Parts: sequence; structure tokens; C-alpha cells
Amino acid sequence: MRPLVAFLHGFLGRASDWRRWSQGFENAWCPELLQPGALDPHCPLHLWGERFNQLARQRGKPCLLVGYSLGGRLAMHALAAPDSPWQAGLLVSAHPGLSDPEQIAARRRWDAAWARRFRSEPWPEVLQAWDAQPIFSGSSPVARADEGFNRDLLARALETWSPTRHQLADGTLQTRPLTWCCGALDSKYAALYAKLPKEGLPWQQICLSSAGHRLPWDLPEDFGRLLDQAWQRRF
Repeated sequence: MRPLVAFLHGFLGRASDWRRWSQGFENAWCPELLQPGALDPHCPLHLWGERFNQLARQRGKPCLLVGYSLGGRLAMHALAAPDSPWQAGLLVSAHPGLSDPEQIAARRRWDAAWARRFRSEPWPEVLQAWDAQPIFSGSSPVARADEGFNRDLLARALETWSPTRHQLADGTLQTRPLTWCCGALDSKYAALYAKLPKEGLPWQQICLSSAGHRLPWDLPEDFGRLLDQAWQRRF
């Protein structure tokens, strides 16, 4: 079977976001995550990884799994699922999860508030407010039209795929070659990744100085090189 590279887009993203890089691989899969289907947010995180892996096996030999932000959180569950077939992962601006009860409660309030806004507010207003968040201050805004987005699925993604709902058993990711990368202009994720365990793990953490949260689109050529390196690390 042909080696498979899969790309998982972020919140407010589409499969086409990855075209620049996916076209460089013979067998690439970029599923839509926020359109109705088997991989949409009706599927909870604890089931999503195994479902995704089953579909991936039908497309080739799963080798490298790439996920950005929300897609990175989903990728963690595919990588950590029982008998996961993936050889390596590239996680970009992806939250590793929360354990502090106060932080979990605060994040769930945040998720619920944004879910309400995406269900009810005019699209230009909610999109402008979303892009105005400090986490995106180091990146350029992304132009998006309302057409093609399912508002309810966007809201559901915030609720059901929140980093407060990670179900990753201790150690499940620690045997796989993983590259965690973020932009230095995204101070929140730079701080999170600096705290990731380092000793004795097949992990590497990369922080690019001129990028923000939307690292692949801030520095597309640099991200292409990271992707090539991650592809080599799968061996």
C-alpha cells in the first residue's frame, strides 16, 4: 500500500487550506472536519481517533499525521488510539490539554460563550471578534466567506472537541516521534510547548521566531521544510 500523509485543518478551516503542501505527496488525504460526515463534531473525542484511523487504513499505509490547532488536538487522539497505525506526527499550534480544574472550568465557559456566538451572531461580527483575539495577533487575518460553513457544527466543535475534553491516557503519545511546533509570536503556545516533557522521548519542539499561531500560513516555506523533516522522522 502507498504511504499516506494526512492533514487535519483547524477551526474555521477547510481541507483546501493544505493544498500548497499536500500536493507534494503522492498519497495525501485532507478530510473535511466541519462538514456533515463520519468525522464531524457529532463524534466525541474518545471515539474520533479510532474512527479516523479506520478510514485512513482504507486509503493507504498511514505514515505521517499533520494537524493544525483544532486538527492537532484531533490528531493527538488518532496517534494515541489503540493500535494506532501512524508512524509520526506533526502538531502545529495544538493545545496539549488542561488538567487544572480552574483552567478547565474557565475554558468550558469560553467554549460555551463562543459556541453561542457562532450560532446566533451575524457572520462578519463574530468573525471579526474571533480574529481579534490576542492569540492571533502575530498572524495575518484569513479571509473567509460564510458560504460553506455549517454554523451548528462550528459551535459543536467548540463544545465537543475542546482541550478540556482530551482523553489521552498517560504515556500514550510518548512512544511516537512527534514534532510540536509553534510561532514565537504566539506567546501562549510558546509557553505551553516550553513545558512539554523532553527527556527520553522521541519528541522535538520547534518555535519559529517570525510566526504566530497560524504558523503554516505565516511562513509557508519554513513550514514546508518542517514537513519534510517530519516525513523523514517517521522511519
